[in-house]
Amino acid sequence: MALEDPFISSELYFWARDKTGSSSEIDYCITRKGRIYPIEVKSGKTGTLRALRVYMEEKKPLFAIRFWEGELSFHDTILSIPLYMTGEAGRLIDEVYEMVSKNFDNA
Repeated sequence: MALEDPFISSELYFWARDKTGSSSEIDYCITRKGRIYPIEVKSGKTGTLRALRVYMEEKKPLFAIRFWEGELSFHDTILSIPLYMTGEAGRLIDEVYEMVSKNFDNA
């Protein structure tokens, strides 16, 4: 919510799928410039992204976001942002969107 305009009321969302034997949950879903992005927050450098992959398979976003203790990277349609760079998330999301959407248009 810190990425949003402080003068516009905003909501914080999450996503959950309750299928028998296959439930999944995404920590947060945000909107930025009219686009929806799933976000996972991990406390360490490891951890599975199973729910994030399930969401991506079902909803087909251009990319997803992970906040974690590791390095800044963009790999396999996941933008991984170190926790200390949270304040730069809006700029990073916009830059990756521009890069991905250009590559998507050229495909």
